[in-house]
Amino acid sequence: MASWFERLRRKILGGPVPAEKKPESLSSADVVKKPSARTTSKIARVVIGLDFGTSSTKVVFRKIGEKTAWVAPSPVTFPDFAWFCTPTTVETNDGVVNFGDLIKPEDRNGEVPLKLQLLDCSDGSEDMTAPEKKVIGYLGWILEAVFDSVKSHYGVKDFQPILNIGTPVAYFGSKEVLQQQFKRYEGVAKAALATTQMLDGPGIQNHMDESQYSAIVHKAWQQREEIDLIGVHPESISALVSLQRDPAVEGGVHCVVDIGAGTTEVSTSFLAPGHLSCYQDSTERRGIYHYPLGTNVRETQSAQDMLHQWWRQFEVNWELSRRKDAQNAVTHEAWRKSSIMFTGGGGLHPDVKPYFEKKIKADSPANVHFGNGNWSMPIQTYQPSEQALKPARNSQSEGRSAFHLVAVAHGLSFHRREWPAWYRPEEVETMDGPEVDALPFDPADAGYHGR
Repeated sequence: MASWFERLRRKILGGPVPAEKKPESLSSADVVKKPSARTTSKIARVVIGLDFGTSSTKVVFRKIGEKTAWVAPSPVTFPDFAWFCTPTTVETNDGVVNFGDLIKPEDRNGEVPLKLQLLDCSDGSEDMTAPEKKVIGYLGWILEAVFDSVKSHYGVKDFQPILNIGTPVAYFGSKEVLQQQFKRYEGVAKAALATTQMLDGPGIQNHMDESQYSAIVHKAWQQREEIDLIGVHPESISALVSLQRDPAVEGGVHCVVDIGAGTTEVSTSFLAPGHLSCYQDSTERRGIYHYPLGTNVRETQSAQDMLHQWWRQFEVNWELSRRKDAQNAVTHEAWRKSSIMFTGGGGLHPDVKPYFEKKIKADSPANVHFGNGNWSMPIQTYQPSEQALKPARNSQSEGRSAFHLVAVAHGLSFHRREWPAWYRPEEVETMDGPEVDALPFDPADAGYHGR
């Protein structure tokens, strides 16, 4: 049986559900239709896991089947900024396009971050929008640097890239908007990869002339459908895959809370060897970028309200997951031993963890069903272990600090056929969720959009 995600994706985008394929081989669909100048007949196939973030972009790569993945260094470095994080910015000054400049929130003058611009351009048009043009150029520049890192790491001149990119898919409620989101991310990722495979000149470079940059991006946009080696996967599931494939992580019920700069993903699952049951996932357009910092940021709410919304997103997700376990696939004791795994930069904000700990100790809907005061839910900051992830060779830094930021990219670095068997128990066949009792209404939830 095809995976739930593949069935959902096919249902949304159309086309037959593919038959189950053996993981040992790659299909003809896994070959770029237009060969690159970088490729030869005998080359390594390398999966590029790209986490396109609101604040910064992270990349992890591995050869197909390789147990350890490698963190690619950023093409730019800044003091007090992780060596593998590239600021997600595109600026044009005096006809020159600059990528990856570090712009402080107070210097944005109300400009919306690039990723949020991409999420907002949902008109369904086939024409390339201004945000798409910026993202294509930015990702094309990132990929040029990553390809150099891959070649240096493995000591090869050529390799076949397979690009996996994450999307905040659960943020979109309707089928039509979800379809547009998949197509948008696929089109942008394909065009970005196409910029690296042009035979008549160099790809995207930093500090490039704007007219040359525009010509490359427009040509890549026209050629994007010739690119096949692209995977678009949910960010919420990608972080779970990182946990499930990490030998240092014990199985059981885990709730990943990934508070990024612009969006927050929450997903509750049961992990076991070779298996991942995702009961509920949600994405909210609410991140640390919106948290009150005393600066000129967009859509600022009070700190207490932001903390409550993050907590409520977790609480609803976790409680619905427990109720969906109608067939008791996970034992009562396993639910009692569930844990919260923070990933993303927001999880380390000094206000977040204490607030969650305080709420867990309180008598809330998420713990009252146990009927006693002995239940606790440990909160951890997850980062892939050294067995699962290491800095790429020749990186500017060998440090592992802040590796909690690359959980999504680490999950995306696995070829889709190497992901564990995962599903939502109630949606494997029907795609429709069961009826569950309504959660107690909290007046502070006005405007909450968790699904």
